[in-house]
Amino acid sequence: MNDNTVYIIESNSAGNGVNAILNAKKEGYLTHFVTNLPDKYQYMEPNPMEIAEKVTQIDTMDVIQMLHFFEDKKPAAIMTFDDFHILPVAVVSNTFGLIAPPIDGLINVRFKDKTREKTKGLGYPIKFVAIHTEELSTSSPIGYPCVVKPVDESGSVGVKLCLNDNDFIEASNKIKNFQSNITGYKYMKKLLVEEYIVGDEFSAEMCWDVEGNKWRIIGFTKKLLSKPPYFIEMGHIYPHFFSNDSLIVIEEILLKWLKAVNLTRSFAHIEFKLVNNQPVLIEINPRPAGGFINKLVEMVSKNDLIKHYMDLSLNKPLDLEKSEKSEKISSIKFVLPPKKGYLIDVEKTVISDEVEEFKINIKEKIIEDITNGDDRIGYVISIGPTVADVELINESFINSLIFKYRNESDENVKS
Repeated sequence: MNDNTVYIIESNSAGNGVNAILNAKKEGYLTHFVTNLPDKYQYMEPNPMEIAEKVTQIDTMDVIQMLHFFEDKKPAAIMTFDDFHILPVAVVSNTFGLIAPPIDGLINVRFKDKTREKTKGLGYPIKFVAIHTEELSTSSPIGYPCVVKPVDESGSVGVKLCLNDNDFIEASNKIKNFQSNITGYKYMKKLLVEEYIVGDEFSAEMCWDVEGNKWRIIGFTKKLLSKPPYFIEMGHIYPHFFSNDSLIVIEEILLKWLKAVNLTRSFAHIEFKLVNNQPVLIEINPRPAGGFINKLVEMVSKNDLIKHYMDLSLNKPLDLEKSEKSEKISSIKFVLPPKKGYLIDVEKTVISDEVEEFKINIKEKIIEDITNGDDRIGYVISIGPTVADVELINESFINSLIFKYRNESDENVKS
């Protein structure tokens, strides 16, 4: 018999770990938060370390330490929402007889070069080449334009569009200098060069159904990206609906991708584009979506990605609301500093009643570069009857912000 405890291993910046703790408590489970990075959560509201019944600090990237920690415990479930902890958690879960994705499936999606190799020939074809960073050339092996990215990062870190040799050299050398990230993960000395595909980007939010032993689609999200050369996620719109003809093709290819990488007993957040009605794979993430997409889903449906993920982790049936045409659209738009410099404050002038929720992390910060999701400093969320309505509400809020920089004659900068 288990100890009626749900263990949460780290959390992401969108607070999915916090939501899991609250969901578990609501279901009558005890919660135990396990982290190697307590300082990471000091500004998170609410702080997962303050709402869990128990907190333990260990090296959560070290499988041996994790196995030692759990050897005298009988967990009801072990969950994580952090890309770099999914593999260690799966190893531990498998060891203690809990439901978990196949290890080879997780490896196939954790490393982007393996994902490309396994899904080759499925969907719209895309040129790609994996290169060891110790064997870099001075020119793209597939021509231009191309996208250069690390094989094992997330959040658009290190991803750049290259139009010429100078761009390629700069992007590839930047990845070559990657050592380790905040979790302690040490990067592989490898990068991926891909064909650049023009077009809108979407994501499929999917969950494994333990009763039906199959994948189920919860819904689709339209992703809003910054202008190249970087691909910062600037927002999301949920739900997005495709034509019936496109939907049939998309669903078929999504399932083929998941089968090709051998991913089951998991969540899947699959990012893709469409070319000539054929899906083009961007990446597969074996977890619920980040970027507050869960909040958007909850606002316009009865589905809760974190609750579904917890039920899966507890080996419970999937209680999924059928996806139908929604009467409302939810959208989030992230706030980026308008330029580099020493940002000391962000002033909010007019806040419309139509704004559902917003947050600005107002603390002094040196903005050295604006290249990935870590550079975002806040967000605004709205709900409306159409995409145009929610986009207007969010844009109006962001345009009203005044960014204050230190030691400048033009200290106040509009977004």
